[in-house]
Amino acid sequence: CCQAGRHEPGLAALRRALLLDGGRADIHMNFGNALRETGDAERAEQSFRDAIALAPAYAQAHYNLGAALEEQGKAEQARNSYLRALQIDPDFAEAYLNLGGALQAAGRGSEAKECYRQALRCNPRLVAAWRNLAAILDGEEHIEEAIVCCRKALESEPADGRTLYMLGLLLERLGHVDEAAAYVSRAIKRVVPADAVPMSLTLATMVPPVLKSRDHIRQVREELGRRLDMLAAANLRLDPERCALSPPFFLSYH
Repeated sequence: CCQAGRHEPGLAALRRALLLDGGRADIHMNFGNALRETGDAERAEQSFRDAIALAPAYAQAHYNLGAALEEQGKAEQARNSYLRALQIDPDFAEAYLNLGGALQAAGRGSEAKECYRQALRCNPRLVAAWRNLAAILDGEEHIEEAIVCCRKALESEPADGRTLYMLGLLLERLGHVDEAAAYVSRAIKRVVPADAVPMSLTLATMVPPVLKSRDHIRQVREELGRRLDMLAAANLRLDPERCALSPPFFLSYH
């Protein structure tokens, strides 16, 4: 409700624009984007379909339609929309990324992996594609290759907390404890609420007998405590069922 209210002036302006010139696909697209911002994926879907009806070769509209469908749990339709966007624009990196994410969520890791590689062919600086590819390689026990992917992602975004965190976990699994702790520490400094629980539990359980013997690990733990205190002060509620130790899953761009 509050979210919709915050966007109402923009929505009202777009409604007026549609009344004046409802034959423009870009206005329908912008209206769909505004509806998605309010969380109304169902009405956004219709706006994107209206845009496509006016401009069938509008790759961005097919891509945005896929995102709206995915938000409603219409996975197969979403994949088809991403595929259509790629038929129109074979160099649409973000469409490969989201298609890969949809395939990965469906347990089709091999196909998802190829999508991420195609996304990176189009845009080698697409951090989410490197990170998602790393997650699949990690699941296949190709840890060293996953580490390379994380390092590639950090070349583009050195402060990306999710990648720093994932790299720390991967390094710890290879026994590089000092380097792992350093990356997890950097990740904590950039922690966002959704990541707080898995990051905290990971740090708390990383080879305790080894970590406790190093002064800088103590400092990392103290920093973690400060960060979690800040989150608690913000009245955040942590769901114990989400307290998993696995790395963050894919993060698609919509």
